[in-house]
Amino acid sequence: MDAAYCLYQTRKNFHKHSREFSLKRLMYNSLIPPWWMIKAGDRRFCVLYRDQNILWKKGIVVWGRIVQANNLLFDPGKWDHPAVIVFSPVPVFDSKLKDLTRIAHDLYELKDKKLNHPEMADFVTFAEAITNEMDCLFNVKIPESLTLNQLVYFTSIMVYRKHLPGGYLKSGWFPILIAPDKTPAAMILPAKYWFSEILDLWCCD
Repeated sequence: MDAAYCLYQTRKNFHKHSREFSLKRLMYNSLIPPWWMIKAGDRRFCVLYRDQNILWKKGIVVWGRIVQANNLLFDPGKWDHPAVIVFSPVPVFDSKLKDLTRIAHDLYELKDKKLNHPEMADFVTFAEAITNEMDCLFNVKIPESLTLNQLVYFTSIMVYRKHLPGGYLKSGWFPILIAPDKTPAAMILPAKYWFSEILDLWCCD
C-alpha cells in the first residue's frame, strides 16, 4: 500500500463529502456516549463528545495506530469502548505508517513494567497508563528518543463501532481526525470517507 497516496485520497473524500448536509449523514457523524459511560457517570472521555464539531470543522486527517484497545472491540458488539493510539501531525508520517506501528509496539512493551532506571523516567507515564488501562491521557508527546526526533503523540480515543467496517477492529491502523492546536480530542475517521484501497486492506489485514 502506498500510505501517502491512500491518505491523500482519503483527505479528498473527506473534504468533498463531510460537509454535505443530510439527516442520514448527520446521524452517521454525530456521536453520543455509550450507556456504560452514562450509567457510571464516567467523565474521562467527555472532551471527545464535547469537541466533536471542532474535529469535523477544523480537523486534519492523519494516520493513527493502536497501542492498546479494550478487548471487546476486536469482536462485534453493542457498545463503544476506549483505546490508546499514537499519531503525528508531521507530514513525513503520511508515508511512514510502519514507523508509527513500531512506536506503538515499543510503547506496548512497557505494559506491566516497573521503570526504575533513571534513563526510563520519561516513559513512566506511558507504562502506567498502558498497565492501568483506566488512566486517560490526551495528546501527550512521546519522547523523541523513541520517535527519531519527530513529533508524535500518545492519546486516548473512543472507538465508535458505527464508524468501522463491520463494527469492530479488524486492524490496528486507520485514518484519524485530529486538531491538536484546537482540542485534545481525536477520533477515527468514519469508514464512509476512507479511500477504497484502505477499506480493502483493512478488512483483510
